[in-house]
Amino acid sequence: MILDEFRDSIVIYDEMLQEGPRDPLPLSSASAVIGDGPTAIHLYEFPRSAIRSVILGCRMLEAKKEEILRVLRSVDEFHDILCLRAQIDETHYRLGFTETRG
Repeated sequence: MILDEFRDSIVIYDEMLQEGPRDPLPLSSASAVIGDGPTAIHLYEFPRSAIRSVILGCRMLEAKKEEILRVLRSVDEFHDILCLRAQIDETHYRLGFTETRG
């Protein structure tokens, strides 16, 4: 699973999340589980078409950003994904976002 490699670095923004709360999936239906106990991370499969954009964090290592961009370029279904790089604003308490092309 491609996203397993980037679980600590990728933030996936899905427009469906803006539509309001949804019923959570049962933990038993997870396709993979990382860790144990209450801090375990449950991963669920979803269609690639559900990914609309990827935000590369402002503290992410440049090598990791390039690796993610390489994956986005190599998968045909990912070519239309909006990729944004976050930057810390120098004068205000906020983040800025710059569109990045693969």
